[in-house]
Amino acid sequence: NNYALYGQVDYLLHPKLNVIGGLQVNKVEDVPGSTVPRAGLVWRPTPRLSVKALYGQAFRSPSINELTLDHPLLKGNPDLKAEEVGTFDVSISYQGERTQASVSYFLSDQSQIIYQNQTQALPFYDNLGEARFQGFELEAKSYVGKQMYLTGSVSYQTSEDAAGVEDIT
Repeated sequence: NNYALYGQVDYLLHPKLNVIGGLQVNKVEDVPGSTVPRAGLVWRPTPRLSVKALYGQAFRSPSINELTLDHPLLKGNPDLKAEEVGTFDVSISYQGERTQASVSYFLSDQSQIIYQNQTQALPFYDNLGEARFQGFELEAKSYVGKQMYLTGSVSYQTSEDAAGVEDIT
């Protein structure tokens, strides 16, 4: 009773520009079906440099524990809705003979977040409002010589919920 279907088209609009479009359809038993889009552009201004902009949506169905758990300290909730997220990201990448590096920025809006509601004597799983996450990542890889390979990355993220509370994660 569960299924997923994904289709994507990658079209070379110009020798240096690809357009990407796609749809994903998901249906999980006892949860309404969901159709989410994917779209993007990849531009290669030079053979070693590329710029990528992508947008996509996704969802996470509640787990069996979140739906049906019956424990003295935590209760499942059969009325939970799936978490939903939409993300836009843009990155610039360099591909050299021995070095690869990129910098990326992302912005994600998440809704119907599943959490443990502890406002009652018996905590239970519930859907919460919305949150926004944004940040960046730098990463690089380099072959220094035949015997040495270096790789590293740095990430930074901020978050804010619908009530304006910052750094929720």
